[in-house]
Amino acid sequence: MSFEVYLQSHHDGAFAGLPETSVREAFGSHLSEESDRIWRLRYDAENESVIYVGREPDRTISSLMVERPCGDGRLWDALFRVMELGNVVFFFPGGTAPAVAHGDAGSHLPRDMVDALGAPQVVASGSDLYRLIQEG
Repeated sequence: MSFEVYLQSHHDGAFAGLPETSVREAFGSHLSEESDRIWRLRYDAENESVIYVGREPDRTISSLMVERPCGDGRLWDALFRVMELGNVVFFFPGGTAPAVAHGDAGSHLPRDMVDALGAPQVVASGSDLYRLIQEG
């Protein structure tokens, strides 16, 4: 069975792009590119994940979908670093509420997203993100 987590960047209710260089830097040397829209993270033989990249027309990155996120803390820390780059929301199917890295980010989410997923909660670290997954 597959499980995914999602990150989306928004500004005033619309998708907003993040600089690709900054997003790549968040993942460090563990990131390799399979294509323009598919990246792979490999920390070791047991900890690997595929990332699907959503781009804006100006080639900035507005969304990431991590397929089968591994349990390695470096992944969760990297996702949190991406969240700190802007008004980025983290969510997953079955989650209790979306998460943001700072309170201001919640005001930029689309109204229908907040109606569907609930008001975002502020998290302070990659460990907090992983805890959300564990709590379901």
